Amino acid sequence: MTERSRGGGPSGPRPSPDTENAENADAPLLVRDRLAHMEDVDPGGLARLFSLASLEGEVPARFLDALHAALAHRTITHARAHVPWYREHPEYAAWSLPQGRLGSPSELLRGLPVLYRAVVAASPARFVADDVVLSALGHTSGSTGTPLPVRRSVEESDFLAAYFERLTAPLAHEGPRPISLNLPNAYHGTPLRLPAPGLSLSSGVTDDLLLGETVRALTTRYDLPGFRTRVEFLSGLVNHVLLLTGHLMEQGIDPRALGLRGVSVAGGAAAPHWRRFLASAWGCPVTDRFTLTEVVGGASRCAACDLFHLDPHVFGEVLEPGSDTPVAEGPGRLVLTAFHPFVQMQPMIRYDAGDLVLRRKNGCRPTPAFEFLGKRGNAIALELRGRRKWLLFPAVLNAVLAGLPDVRAVEWASGVRRVFDRTLGGLPYARTVLDRSSSPPELRVEVELRYGPHFHPARAEEVAAQVADALRRAEGTALAELEAGGAVRLRVVCRPPGSLPEPELKL
Repeated sequence: MTERSRGGGPSGPRPSPDTENAENADAPLLVRDRLAHMEDVDPGGLARLFSLASLEGEVPARFLDALHAALAHRTITHARAHVPWYREHPEYAAWSLPQGRLGSPSELLRGLPVLYRAVVAASPARFVADDVVLSALGHTSGSTGTPLPVRRSVEESDFLAAYFERLTAPLAHEGPRPISLNLPNAYHGTPLRLPAPGLSLSSGVTDDLLLGETVRALTTRYDLPGFRTRVEFLSGLVNHVLLLTGHLMEQGIDPRALGLRGVSVAGGAAAPHWRRFLASAWGCPVTDRFTLTEVVGGASRCAACDLFHLDPHVFGEVLEPGSDTPVAEGPGRLVLTAFHPFVQMQPMIRYDAGDLVLRRKNGCRPTPAFEFLGKRGNAIALELRGRRKWLLFPAVLNAVLAGLPDVRAVEWASGVRRVFDRTLGGLPYARTVLDRSSSPPELRVEVELRYGPHFHPARAEEVAAQVADALRRAEGTALAELEAGGAVRLRVVCRPPGSLPEPELKL
């Protein structure tokens, strides 16, 4: 690019507006090509690039696509060179740049096999890179099958620490640093600790002692040089945050009076009813997070469009179940790629963890927008004339039941001695069965109430009707259409407390 003199006289020909536009258009491609072949990636520099790519506008969107393409190339190249499964897989061995150029991330990944969780679980050692050193070992919860070991290396831990430290640096210089309280998920082994702009405390809610410690941490006024005087941010599994919130209210403590500035929930489907309840109870914004243990990062629900958008350093595709056909709009399976150098020891390329989402066309951001529908293994569908017809999505049922006070979905915690976590592994306060032996097939939904339905039969019938009506209207399903045509029958049954068994974990 020709330099201009500061005195206004040109030191060479002044570029025309068309030339400058062309150079701006080429900038993302230059960044892509350099980053793809760079030996070492500076975490601070990459953090600055992703910050730029997260801005609104066409140029940032092009930068994001360029960063994804460069990191996809790095990820595939690293996996083929250093990870046995990828090195020996014929489709990776035959992989080459499409038409000899980097192109888009979708072009680079197209044709590569979708990686299923069961494949990794069957031979986890074959997915370990040989060029890094083990730092930490975690695992998935096992709620949908055999727990999967998740390895983190020294190198990626150092990279992540530097990357997120750079991202949060502006927050760290805004006066006294904040204090946050985290309710860690003990189901996932050793957590991956990421740097925060302030002080992060940890506690729990699974017994009296931990609940008492959590309440103490929230109500204490701290005297720590350089930090604020109280906890201002709370994060944890959605069911744990709900239980804590209910416990505070049952003890006569108004959560609003604690002055939190933000609550973040993850680990399961946070129904709209519960998000509204938490926002009202705490008097602050609630961030809904979609995360995976196997992938560093995930997605956040957008305050503008109320849909999930993936973190900028995670690449996602929505594909048809049973094929690699992309879904532009409607239900599909979410396939994620964790980019190198964010994930180095256990690369996950086009990884299918069994999550169903509803993809929406949305102009809010350039990244895909989706709603979480639940695990594919808990969804129910019929195959009719060679086509899959969805009947029920577990997250939709969860959202319906959350709005009904009759349903035994949240535990009373005032005098708790031990907390029974009723959410691990699915929906233990509801059970769904598709009886294919009946004619037509019967979709039976059993809902556990807080009382015996025989004591209030009229109310139980009303609850069953409300659930049935909501399921028939659920977006992305063909239940109402098939029921009207006599191809399936829906029956909602209310059950007394304790009549549905806790879910069995497959260990």
